[in-house]
Amino acid sequence: MLLIIILFVFYVMHIHFLLRNIFGDVSGGHFFNLYMPYTFSRDVALETLVFSVSCAVAFVIGYFFSKCKLRNQPVKSGEKLISEGYIDKSIMYLNIFLAFQIGLGLYTLCVAGLNYSAIHHLKLSMSFAVESRIVALLLVSFVYLNKPPKEWLFEKRLRLTAILLTFYLIIAVLLQARSVVFECAAVIGFCWLMWQGNKIIIRYLVILLSAIFVPNLIVLPRFGGALDWQTKIDGIFSFEYTVLMNNIVSSAIANNHPPLLVDFFISIPSLLIPSPLRNVLGTGITPGVAPDYFEFILEDAGAFGGGFSLLAEMYMNLGWWGILMFVFFGFLIGKFIKRASIVGGVDLLYAAAPLIYAQFIISFRNNFSTFAKYSIQLILVAMIMKYILNVTQQRRLGYLGVYSPKKTLGGAP
Repeated sequence: MLLIIILFVFYVMHIHFLLRNIFGDVSGGHFFNLYMPYTFSRDVALETLVFSVSCAVAFVIGYFFSKCKLRNQPVKSGEKLISEGYIDKSIMYLNIFLAFQIGLGLYTLCVAGLNYSAIHHLKLSMSFAVESRIVALLLVSFVYLNKPPKEWLFEKRLRLTAILLTFYLIIAVLLQARSVVFECAAVIGFCWLMWQGNKIIIRYLVILLSAIFVPNLIVLPRFGGALDWQTKIDGIFSFEYTVLMNNIVSSAIANNHPPLLVDFFISIPSLLIPSPLRNVLGTGITPGVAPDYFEFILEDAGAFGGGFSLLAEMYMNLGWWGILMFVFFGFLIGKFIKRASIVGGVDLLYAAAPLIYAQFIISFRNNFSTFAKYSIQLILVAMIMKYILNVTQQRRLGYLGVYSPKKTLGGAP
């Protein structure tokens, strides 16, 4: 099912519109009261379609190379289980971090209200604190991958977690934070699918088709009361990025610039430094080798307001060889899913799988360096949290005079 979702993203973000443009003479798309025209020839559209489909096929190949065969049964008692004490300590930290994020959200609402521009600027001023939500979401993933869904709401020690998580989601909706809502939903949905064996079930497909319009409902308040009801309804059932992303990829293909080769790696080291530390050191984010070319592509594509396209970036750096990067992406995602499928015995490191999976989807409208930075930082956070949990658990057992085998502390290797 998780592979189907990725392929669905390829279809919605790129393939869907290109097919309509090539075979249906559709020249653009509406998003509420905004119109985005597709400004390239049919030949360029055809090349863009071939490139997009090839990237999707390459991802599937990489995914199968990972040998991602899921287990439909939880781990047995004789295998490496996660101890209840370890989960208890994780839940405590989880609730603390969720409460912190809720506090940040309430503060933002009190200061900025529901004005999206004010919310955006305030969140930028405390970006490190806001981005620390990955710790809470990592712990949600860890707990939910090791506790069956029937216990998420009804087990006493997880009730507070469910309440806090619900409250956090409500605040994220009020803040019009689509990415945050998507990350939370992705973590919960991913963990659920792992316990169900990642099977393709009709009702899951129906939920997926219904959920794709939720982001449009979240951003509807940004347009204020300036829209009539017909425009609102049409906007809710439209896709914001499908034309824009294809314009960016088509611009890269049409301009046929020599491959940049390593541009998408250059800014990663500086991005890994937390923003407060960058401010103290007086260092910024290292620019790529051709920032002017990226700006030209955005202008040529008619794209304004931030973001980019992962497919376009791969083409700009490697040309048609950029397709091979999606073999790597498929292999990476598949490996993490495979390790996260051992429900009941998932190591904290591999509990990062849902977040890496979600960030890869988000990167379709962003770039590789952001995905790489997020994934590396997430893995480092998982290693740090695993160390903290192991130390605190060992101290607790030491105080109680209890010996616990290592296999019940860190989870499966």
